[in-house]
Amino acid sequence: MDNLASEQKQIPHNLPVSPQPFVDREKEIREVTQALLDPYIPLVTVTGIGGIGKTALAQEVAHRLLEQGQFAGGICWLDCWGSDNTLDAILRTIQTTLGLGGTPVVREEVRRYLRTNPCLLVLDGYDAVAQDMELLAFLERMPEPSKALLTSRQDIRLHGWTLALDSLTKQDAVRLFVEAAERHEVEVPSEQNPLVAEICRLVDGVPMAIQLAAAQAASMSLDTLRQRIAQVGLKVPSLEATLRQSYSRLSERAKALFRRLAVFIDGADDKAVENVCQVEGWREAWSELVRFALVREQNRCYSLRAAIQPFALKLLEEAGEREKYEERAAEYFLALAQFGESKLDTDEADIGIAIARNKRGNMLAGQEWYWVHERWEEVIAYGYALDRLLDVAGFWEDRLKVLQRAVEASKRKGDAGEQARLLHNLAILHHELGDYAVALGYYQESLAAFREADDRFNQASALNNLGSTYHVLGQMEKALECYQQALAIWEKQLGPEHPQVAVAVNNLGSVLRDLGDLAGARPYYERALA
Repeated sequence: MDNLASEQKQIPHNLPVSPQPFVDREKEIREVTQALLDPYIPLVTVTGIGGIGKTALAQEVAHRLLEQGQFAGGICWLDCWGSDNTLDAILRTIQTTLGLGGTPVVREEVRRYLRTNPCLLVLDGYDAVAQDMELLAFLERMPEPSKALLTSRQDIRLHGWTLALDSLTKQDAVRLFVEAAERHEVEVPSEQNPLVAEICRLVDGVPMAIQLAAAQAASMSLDTLRQRIAQVGLKVPSLEATLRQSYSRLSERAKALFRRLAVFIDGADDKAVENVCQVEGWREAWSELVRFALVREQNRCYSLRAAIQPFALKLLEEAGEREKYEERAAEYFLALAQFGESKLDTDEADIGIAIARNKRGNMLAGQEWYWVHERWEEVIAYGYALDRLLDVAGFWEDRLKVLQRAVEASKRKGDAGEQARLLHNLAILHHELGDYAVALGYYQESLAAFREADDRFNQASALNNLGSTYHVLGQMEKALECYQQALAIWEKQLGPEHPQVAVAVNNLGSVLRDLGDLAGARPYYERALA
């Protein structure tokens, strides 16, 4: 038993917390588990209508397999309705979960790992990405011995084994109703089970409908509820009305935490919740929100459910707190971004990379908030910190947007020095992306701004990089001219023996070599090596 527990701890996974309440469905769990452990079945799909319990079943099966020590290579949960909506996004989550690195995505490395280590990929809501032919091809060629478990509202007809999930049995339906009612502080005595069974029959034994009916039992008797459903069907209130009903039953402390959690784009850890939300005893309030199924916790990341967040943000607005707590979040994540950036040149660089990967959405939202409120200094500060963080983490598109916004902020602030440095960083990014023509324009613009600011050192940096771009584009004479100007400035400012001077000297040798002037290139190479 100890060996099994040890093996389970070592299996990498990112499974969400098991759903509560969860009814038995032992027959379906057994069938899905047997299919996943069958060496001749690569893909298992669970289908059924919305609300039938596909996600809950997949979570329960995955957790039991983890407890049994199955799929020792790792179990990876993928939310196809959320961020895992492309093959690259899915592979990035797999790489991160299985400890293969987050970015850049290396497809063959993932395939090799899946081929040599038994893994389980759980794609929840696969119908959201069913039209992605690239992802389909990946699944169709799932490397053995790894497996995939998919949930879908529609029959997607992939090769493998499919379970069509049906309504709950009478016994399971009654149990689910009773447990759901208890979450709304309604106790159902056992003598009323026949009445509960009739209510469950009227809603076709669908788990989501049963839970909605159980929630309404908080405001009317079971007999009244049964009669109403029998006469006009289950009146499912709008999501907002349902949420307001749950919200009204919360303590004031839990209400405050619920509202303020809305400022986090991709969840928050303990420190962020404590520093931003300012709710004393927030952990007890969190437990209260969990009981009402309003929030979720995964790997110590606390967040509202995606469908609920807009409602919480509306409540934050109604309470007159939105500006205050969005500003607190923007301030907190700016400090976090700067802290992460400061770690990149130390032996703790992994801390900075982890911050970039796990807090990216919140940091981007922080810069956006400052942008909307015309806080140019903070927009620029985010630009510098995120430029490096997103660079090392490989989030090129986000890095581009961050820098473009910071450049515009520097223009509106009227700071020529900031503008020149940010334009230079933007040029470097475009050069790295292979957009040489675009990079050329930004280098030229940054050079003009450095000259306006009388920043001689960075003029040389811009000239050197401008020469590099001309070099790549094959414009050797222009490259030679830029390198010569950069060398002259650095020699004067840094002295002839400085390493930066050696870089410019080596670049000059490279251009002369590519021009066919080997004799002219040689002394530059010799000087660079000296």
